[in-house]
Amino acid sequence: AYRGMVWHVAVERLEKTTPDEALIANGLLQAATVLRALTSLKAAGPWLLGEQLTLADLHAAPIIGYFVKVADGQNLLAEFPDIRDWFARIALRESFA
Repeated sequence: AYRGMVWHVAVERLEKTTPDEALIANGLLQAATVLRALTSLKAAGPWLLGEQLTLADLHAAPIIGYFVKVADGQNLLAEFPDIRDWFARIALRESFA
């Protein structure tokens, strides 16, 4: 998940003069799989595992944070409203900024 979302999508777009579009496309496929899995695993409540913020949230948040630094990531995340809304909540936390 990390390599595909961060290195193959975000870093490739942000740091390469000529990004490798095939690498990005593959990273987006991997990211879609991860976002589908997170959606299916997310418990009811504001956080990934329900009512309490857990290590799962703190582990996933920076990965999604890098991913959405680029339009590709923002556009794909928009297709997963539960995860998009979760990320919006965690991004508002003072400790995340």
